[in-house]
Amino acid sequence: RQGKWGVPPPCPFEESGQALKPFPEVYCDEAAKHNLGSVKQVLEQLVTVGHNQSMEELARTYVLPIYLNRGIPVSVLTEGNESFVRWYYRLVRLEHSLCFEAPHYKIQAPNGRMYNTLQFAGTIDLAYDIDLLRQAIGAERMSLYGVSYGTSVAGVYATVFPQHTHRVVMDGALHPAPDAAVRGESFAFASQSFWDGIVRDCEASVLRNLSQEEVCPAAPEVALKAQKVLHGTNRTEANSLLLLIWAASYYESWAPLAMACIQQFFSGKDVPGCRELKSRKAVNLLQSLQSLRNAPDPGDPGFGSRGSHPDWQHALKDIVRSRNESTPVDRFLFGLPAVVMGTDTAGRLDEEELVTWWKRTKERAPIGIIWALDWMVAMVTWPAYARPVPPVGDASLEPVIIGNLHDPRTAYANAQELRQAFPEGYLVTWQGYGHGLKDSHTSQQGASILREYEKSRAENKLPEYTNAVAKYACISKVFHYLDTGEGIRDGHTCLLPEALNLGSARAVSKARELITWFSQRK
Repeated sequence: RQGKWGVPPPCPFEESGQALKPFPEVYCDEAAKHNLGSVKQVLEQLVTVGHNQSMEELARTYVLPIYLNRGIPVSVLTEGNESFVRWYYRLVRLEHSLCFEAPHYKIQAPNGRMYNTLQFAGTIDLAYDIDLLRQAIGAERMSLYGVSYGTSVAGVYATVFPQHTHRVVMDGALHPAPDAAVRGESFAFASQSFWDGIVRDCEASVLRNLSQEEVCPAAPEVALKAQKVLHGTNRTEANSLLLLIWAASYYESWAPLAMACIQQFFSGKDVPGCRELKSRKAVNLLQSLQSLRNAPDPGDPGFGSRGSHPDWQHALKDIVRSRNESTPVDRFLFGLPAVVMGTDTAGRLDEEELVTWWKRTKERAPIGIIWALDWMVAMVTWPAYARPVPPVGDASLEPVIIGNLHDPRTAYANAQELRQAFPEGYLVTWQGYGHGLKDSHTSQQGASILREYEKSRAENKLPEYTNAVAKYACISKVFHYLDTGEGIRDGHTCLLPEALNLGSARAVSKARELITWFSQRK
């Protein structure tokens, strides 16, 4: 199938003179493909255990919104609704069970025995595949640069094949422990560290010598204000704020907009930046943003009905079949991560254990739990027996391990854990934001940054030292290490020259940019 990088070439490996079949792409949307009768029977069991409500009430309140949103609706994420957490767990578990048993993931070996390919999709399998590639190209050793999940791949390969490992960089590390609860908490603390970072930068702006437009409008007591909005009675504002924080964790340029709206929603007075989102041109902006994870109100009398079939069974059938059958869809967006992480990770949590974990973690990371819950449910509902990777580490290799203090996806503590596993390695810390040090934005900016630097030197001027320049300089050190094996000191910190700009001027600029983008999109 043609994807982002074009049509992949034929697999160069053969078995008994025949080309190996490519590994199937993984999309878990099996409920949509079933004759709904069998799924209906399972749902009937789910909705009748321990409940006094009718099947239709439960389906309309929980099942339909979760299926429609492909996750827990944002309208209830801010409320910490335990019932939705339970139903999300049940429905994802159902989908993953159907996915694991799907016939199109099973292949027949030459000896006639059937195998489920989804049992062989763990990181240890990929590590052995990489070594097959090394052998095929005739390389004595390989260098690996892993970002995010790639750090698990690089770490496992270096552990299993240290004699064939040259240089390794692990950037934005997953927690190396193959334990579901530990990894789930790690995801929560990552998002929380991003939030804590922008709160700190917002509060500090009041004490710096800044213009009024550069001061963060939500300071002081920004965290308290945000919690009051998120748990307040105005659910529209709570949902909008949660989505803005969620968007900012992906793109830090959204953070000023989140701060402006915290102050506006808390005070009830217009604040530049958030105010622009209420303009006529932006009337659908936040609604469009909410459509990413928001459902219609389940209390709407017309919700879930179609024509003369207002019952939940036909509504569910409409939802799961309302797509182009030729286009693969992953129902809850975590099918492939569930296969890989579920295979790698020991331990499965039942519903009560998951709810206990959720309650404990949301107390410690109230913002981070929103991101972590999806990953946790994906891991612990995967039905296959785990094939955990070996303890990661090697006493002789010298990998570079990079940790971001405010990485919203992988906690900084993970980098510290990996450094302990590779005692001869080098820990590099980036003080900034973003998932991993190496990203496409930094690569695209590199040539421009280098030109400006050389120009300043030629004119005998002091080069401007911005956050983008600092990040580029940091990643340049890492690339130099890959080329030469030199230039990195253990414990090196790449300094952030300036705090994140969370002022109202930046919020207004971002709001206008988004309004233009959404209007062009429509």
